Amino acid sequence: MEGMIQELFSYECGLHKDSRGFLCFFEQWPIHSFHLGSMQPGAVRGNHTHVADEIICILGAAGNCRVELNDESSGRRLELTVEDDPALYRVKAGIRHTLTNTGEQTFYLVSFLA
Repeated sequence: MEGMIQELFSYECGLHKDSRGFLCFFEQWPIHSFHLGSMQPGAVRGNHTHVADEIICILGAAGNCRVELNDESSGRRLELTVEDDPALYRVKAGIRHTLTNTGEQTFYLVSFLA
């Protein structure tokens, strides 16, 4: 399972945590199509692909966000629950992805194409 996760997306996105909180540095990627959004309880976003990798930062969703990934070219599928706060993912180009708020609180997303 871990190998499949690494093939579909990567966690290496420049997230730095310390006693003050966290910072994300994105200077290593050109940023296109920058988005900031919220997800209400029960909301679903995505079920789409991109021609470029998408960087997604999920804020306030630990234990309450389901991520579904589908590599249609190989038939591989993966479903996981976000465990970290913040959670930072790089979804590879061409991977169909869907986020669902399974909790009772609103959480937030920052995303862009790289």
